Amino acid sequence: DGDGNTVDGPLHLKIRNSVVFGDKDTAMYFSPVSGQTFEYSVDSSLLNIGDHSGFSFENNTSITNSLNKEDPKFLNYYIQKMNLRVADDSPAKGLGNITAAQLVPKDIKGMGRTVYPTAGAYQ
Repeated sequence: DGDGNTVDGPLHLKIRNSVVFGDKDTAMYFSPVSGQTFEYSVDSSLLNIGDHSGFSFENNTSITNSLNKEDPKFLNYYIQKMNLRVADDSPAKGLGNITAAQLVPKDIKGMGRTVYPTAGAYQ
């Protein structure tokens, strides 16, 4: 819920063409609750998840065409600068799924992203 608290309820989550990355590998944590829906998919994204994320990255059929624990190479992620564009040699470059990119054809700054889309908010 943004405050580090647990929120119970059905989960239907699709992460596509995204970068979910923090300085710790616990930035994303899923824990299924008995009797509640637990569905998620991750496609063409760059994550930072570890053994304590509640799910496994390796051999996970809910995760396709994605990378784990690869530095996204943000240009400047410090809060006072908050430049989440990625460097030219970032593994996020070209990682995006073209079909998903067509649903959101422009990045956060209005640049086209339907050809060779970069995962994350910026093309």
